[in-house]
This record gives sequence, C-alpha cells and structure tokens, in this order.
Amino acid sequence: MARTFLTEVQVDRCDASGRAGGDAAVAAQQFESWAADPHPGDCLRPAELYVRAGSLWRLAGDLDRATEAFRRAIRLGGPSTPDPRLHLVQTLLEAGRGDEADAVAAQLNHRDGVDAEAYEMLAHAYQDAGRIDEAHHWFTVGVDRAERDDHEALLTLLIGRAAVRRQLDLPADRHDQEIIAVSTAILQAAVDDAEDA
Repeated sequence: MARTFLTEVQVDRCDASGRAGGDAAVAAQQFESWAADPHPGDCLRPAELYVRAGSLWRLAGDLDRATEAFRRAIRLGGPSTPDPRLHLVQTLLEAGRGDEADAVAAQLNHRDGVDAEAYEMLAHAYQDAGRIDEAHHWFTVGVDRAERDDHEALLTLLIGRAAVRRQLDLPADRHDQEIIAVSTAILQAAVDDAEDA
C-alpha cells in the first residue's frame, strides 16, 4: 500500500526523536525508508531525506552509513542547502578518510553557486579534523567570496580565519585588519536602525 505524503510535522518529529535522547539510528532508517519510497506530495525531496538520514547516522556514530546516505543525496541531485557534499566532507574527515574528503572539497570549490557560508562550513570541518592549513585555505576562499557577494557572512569568516592564523603563528594581514572595519560598519548599521525605529 502506498504511503501518504510526508509533512513538515512528521519530519520534525522524526528528526527530534533521533536527536533528543532517542535512537538516532531508528530515525535515520525512517528517513531512508521515506526517501526510497517518495510521494509527490512530500514536503522534502528524496535527496533532502537522505541528508537528514546521513546527519542522524553521524549522530549514531555510523560514519559508513552516513557516508552512503550523503552519496545517495548527491547522486539524486537537485537543490539542497547546504550542499550534501559539505556533509560528506565532514563525515569523511571524521572517518579519517582525508584524501576522499579533499577530492569532494575540490569538486565543491569548482561548482557554481557555492556560497561563502559553504566555505565556512568546509573550513570548520578541516579545523575540527586538526588540519589547520586547509582550514586557513577554506576560510580565505570564503572571505574572498564574501567580499564580493555576502557581506553578512564576512565577519564570521574573518574571525575564523584570524583564529587559525593565530594557531599557525602567522602575522596579521589585511584581512585580519578588516575585522575592525567590518565590525564597526555592522555596529553603525545597528545604531542607525535603532535610531530610525
């Protein structure tokens, strides 16, 4: 018998049951079951359901199942925020599969539409894995992207980059000095908004 369409409430309940002291593996299996038997009225596409499953498999500590779920999401394609490749890089790094993670990160870097926040996520994944040189690289790429088209993400990228530069014992550069200018601009905008209210 065909199932009924999947609602946001069902998705939220299943996700919460896996994360809030429940069994993450059971919730992950449920998301995979929904993804394997899609309904045209579902609130999420199969690729998005596999991303949810992968996140829960990571939480359950099953990095192999998480990797497979993220790979399925990538194969299915379609828009997804964030890109499932970002989750895959994190999972591969956690699993000690750095060469595979590097290959996926390189693919991401050459895709259109990768935003500054994606680079921040990559940078943090490498930072968490103790690969500070690579974290510095991805923070810098993110800063360069944010300077062009995402000023909201710029400050957090600059701060993250400055932190890894300190870990690498590098001197302050023009991007490090930008933190003060960007912070001042954000504060000024907040003051202006408060005065206009």
